[in-house]
Amino acid sequence: MHIHEQSWTATYKETYLNGSSAFNKNHLHTNMHQLIYVVEGECNVCVSDKMYHAGPKTLIVFNNIERHWVRVLTKPYKRYVVDISGDFLRSLQLGKEMMSLFNCRTNEFRSCMDISDMDTRVRGYLDRLVEEDKKQAEMEYTSDVAACVLKLLLIELFRTKRPYFPDTHHLLYTEIYPVKQYLDKHYAENITMEQLSELFHISKSGLTQKFRDLTGDSPKHYLMLYRLAVAKSLLYSTELSVSEVAEQTGFGDVNNFIRYFKNDTGVTPLHYRKVIMNQTD
Repeated sequence: MHIHEQSWTATYKETYLNGSSAFNKNHLHTNMHQLIYVVEGECNVCVSDKMYHAGPKTLIVFNNIERHWVRVLTKPYKRYVVDISGDFLRSLQLGKEMMSLFNCRTNEFRSCMDISDMDTRVRGYLDRLVEEDKKQAEMEYTSDVAACVLKLLLIELFRTKRPYFPDTHHLLYTEIYPVKQYLDKHYAENITMEQLSELFHISKSGLTQKFRDLTGDSPKHYLMLYRLAVAKSLLYSTELSVSEVAEQTGFGDVNNFIRYFKNDTGVTPLHYRKVIMNQTD
């Protein structure tokens, strides 16, 4: 059975904990970018080995390839959660400056931002997204409305919290971002550092360092994470076999794919397919 993978979702959730126990979350995710807005409670957030503390009126941003977990410290933990596919995000035509919030991970980037001065406006946007999400199965144009609301939210964030958005006018961005775009487009092909170096006229060592400075990962590791993200979508939304998923995502050898997948998620691709269907955030 083919399962339709939603291009966006928006929910409001509350977690109530018994006693002093903590809610520790290292979930399996599909290939989605994610925004979490904390309304009440406090948590520690780990994103690609960087630790943050998030309290009320904090916006947390994860891109689609970042490994992350959240450990709740105080109860109740109330939050909005918005998941956005790459295609849906690109359809907003935001421009490179606003897209940098999801595309770039420089050393200065922070995944958590205090937006207490925007709380009322942000919650208004998020309430509307949640409202539209509830209508998706029965009403038309919910995605159109969601696109408008999400675009307004991101524009307002960009205007008000500009320092949180990586600088896309820097030479590093103009030189290296095309490499990232190439990998995103050609992930299923056999790509080597030698090919990238020749294609973009940058030495292998220079390319590796500059790519890491922009994205937080080496080209090789980024490509592996991107392939895994696409593989998660295929495992969730199609009936392709594990071997077919491995082939379509550029891994080739199915054993290598299973090893990389288990190292990233902690489970095999088949187990992931079973669990992700019923997992709630």
